[in-house]
Amino acid sequence: MARHVAIPDLFQPLVDEIRAAARSADVVILSGGLGPTVDDLTREAAAKAAGKRLVRSTAALRGIRAFFAKRRRPMAANNERQADLPQGAVLVRNPVGTAPGFSMSVARALVIALPGVPVELRAMFDNGVAQLLKRCFPRRPTVAAQELETIGLAESEVDRRLVAIASPGGNPRLSLMVRDGIVTARFLARGRTATEARKTLAAAVKRARGALGRALFGRDGVDISDAVAAMLKDAGLTLSVAESCTGGLIGHLLTKVAGISAVLLEDVVTYSNESKVKRLGVSRALISKHGAVSAEVCSAMAEGSARSSGADAALSVTGIAGPSGGTDVKPVGLVYTAVHLRGRTTVSDLRLSGDRGAIQARAARLALEHLRQRLIAGS
Repeated sequence: MARHVAIPDLFQPLVDEIRAAARSADVVILSGGLGPTVDDLTREAAAKAAGKRLVRSTAALRGIRAFFAKRRRPMAANNERQADLPQGAVLVRNPVGTAPGFSMSVARALVIALPGVPVELRAMFDNGVAQLLKRCFPRRPTVAAQELETIGLAESEVDRRLVAIASPGGNPRLSLMVRDGIVTARFLARGRTATEARKTLAAAVKRARGALGRALFGRDGVDISDAVAAMLKDAGLTLSVAESCTGGLIGHLLTKVAGISAVLLEDVVTYSNESKVKRLGVSRALISKHGAVSAEVCSAMAEGSARSSGADAALSVTGIAGPSGGTDVKPVGLVYTAVHLRGRTTVSDLRLSGDRGAIQARAARLALEHLRQRLIAGS
């Protein structure tokens, strides 16, 4: 990818950007602006950029009507404008939504317009666009790619460990992405043949695995919850979770994993002190002495969760997600996680930054990472 830009929902800036991109690239992919409302201007802008007019596609309209009919929902009149495509454009069907896409030529480029909704964009790319690109550009350099998922290391540390293996301009090429405490290292290798590209990629990934060590938990979009669930299943262990500051996010991540009912017994949100006492058996005196956000209370939460549920392993979290509630001694972003496994409880303290949502999201995944490391250690 040579360039990525974000454009406001304004007609002339869209037209100008499409024209500029089409003069400098072989392929231009547009995302968004294909909805039914007045600010959805991609169709009109693409048509203007190509010097074409909009024409209503009967095939696109039929697909939109079928979408609503299948779900027994009324279709608003403005949904019909989603079937307006630039003259000569080829329809790209949307299997999961109402917004059809299209492909067309503008200057030297193949321009492909897709919806901005991620689930729709992915489905359309996988079910049509990928094949279209292969047909249009059969002689392009062969590439092979793989992503390695890490947690517990800063982006700068991941870069330091991998810089001798791959670089942004090398072969393979390395790019790093950060989300909710997870750093994804993406390797893209090129070759004259598919075999050559795969061989270059495999050599780099093998070295990267060694360099990343225990921070590496998966590949190609696997979440930390997937990794933990697989380890619990392999070990034949059950799990209970007690959450405070994360408010059920750990349970949300785990229940996104198919088949998690085989290992997850329960996830309880013990947000108040009274709930910690009544549901988990945490001592009032312990809370009074150390505070709800403390290593001692977090440890007691995990032990109480294991005891009340009968689970083999228990995970707990308590902290201050903000924006208020922090002090000099216990600032916003202070989070404790605890794991009770095979009669032993370990506690980890985190110092997280960001807004409330960011702190909660990172705390949930880092709590799962605490559990993963205990499972690796086997005790």
